[in-house]
Amino acid sequence: MSLDLALDLLKTPGSRFAVVGASADSTKYGNVIFRWFQRRNLTVFPVNPRGGQVEGVDVRATLVTCPECIDMAVFVTPPEASLKVLAGVPKGAVRCLWFQEGSYNQAVLEAARAVCDHVVHGNCIMVVGNRVI
Repeated sequence: MSLDLALDLLKTPGSRFAVVGASADSTKYGNVIFRWFQRRNLTVFPVNPRGGQVEGVDVRATLVTCPECIDMAVFVTPPEASLKVLAGVPKGAVRCLWFQEGSYNQAVLEAARAVCDHVVHGNCIMVVGNRVI
């Protein structure tokens, strides 16, 4: 089950995460979620085509430009942006895709399932994650 894999990744040392839609604005969820990963000493990369830095970390333009393979990508982008990001992800490049509320619609979920076998939606990574780490 996809949620089980996602929870296992959160607990597994060395797992690598990306926040798609990461933001330097500390009031936006892209920043809040990024900091949530950092506070737990998890390896996390900010992804946003606008570039820049988030909490002192260089932003990557796409998932495939992250310096390491990503185990789980958390999306905090509008559905249209999520679709654009997914279009550049090769099948199997990411083990699990997690979509925060508002980041997906049916088209996004279909595109996600075409590139990844494990897709989670309808849950907040921070709420669920706080139960396991």
